[in-house]
Formats: sequence, structure tokens, C-alpha cells
Amino acid sequence: MTKLIILRGNSGSGKTTAAQRLQQALSPASAMLVSQDVIRLGILNVKDYPGNPSIELIKNICEFGKDKYDYVILEGILGAAKYKTMLLELLSFFKNNAIVYYFDVSFPETLKRNDKRKEGQQFSIKLLKKWWLDKDLLNLPFEYSLPENLGKKEIIQQILNDLKKAKL
Repeated sequence: MTKLIILRGNSGSGKTTAAQRLQQALSPASAMLVSQDVIRLGILNVKDYPGNPSIELIKNICEFGKDKYDYVILEGILGAAKYKTMLLELLSFFKNNAIVYYFDVSFPETLKRNDKRKEGQQFSIKLLKKWWLDKDLLNLPFEYSLPENLGKKEIIQQILNDLKKAKL
């Protein structure tokens, strides 16, 4: 039975890196990775407004992965105001065989991480403030916060441990 793993959080929180490392840890052949930025910006080239077409395409791609992969990993900012309905529909589609993580990284830490990005991949403070969603939790029983003090390896280990504990 396919497990859905959702990684959400603000820009620069580490969710994309974690998703890529998690896919490797689970075995790339058994884990499909769906990235909000790849779909919204790379494929569709649309702004992130309520009802934008990437919402439906993300859902469709995740649903495609069910029963074809052991794991479907969805990562992105996925702000609750725009994406919660779709995320709840996905959880229902996967029969709640899912686990959701929110990367709880403060704005000052986001700025530090942004400064460490390669030149050309950094965002302006103005943009980061515009995108910022404070404590944008979905308030689900199987949603976990990942604090900013966790390292990259610790995050992956936490998710793997949680998958075992939840028998997902």
C-alpha cells in the first residue's frame, strides 16, 4: 500500500533537500518525488494564487503514483490557504496512509539559510517576507513539526523512524 509523505514549509526551510535525501534513503525506484516548484514554475510557469492550475496537477501526479510506488513524497510551501483542500483530498485518496511534516523554521533562520544559498539562487528579503507563512500548520493528527535545530541527517532519520512507528 502506497504511503504519502508530505513535506511543507517556508522557502529555505530545507524541505526540498530533505525530500531528495528521503527519496534516496527509501530507494529512488520505490519513491516518487513530486515538487511543487517543479510543477508550478518549471512545468506550468504560473503564479501561486488560489485555484492556480498547479494545484490540480500536483494532486493528479500524486494520485498517479498510488499503487505504482511504495512512497509518494510531496514537497513544497503548499500554503494551507491555497492547498489545504487539495491536501485533504489527497489524504483521503491515500486512505490516510500518510504522514505530514511542517518545517518549523523561524524567519531569522530562513534569512541565514538564504544567505548560504549559491549566488543566483538567493531570494531578496522583500520576497521572503512576502512569501512568509508563520506556523502554517494543517492541524492534522498525523502532522509533525520539524524544528529548525534538526540537521539534515536527523530529519531523514526522524521521518524514517516515524514511518516505522506508524507502520506506514
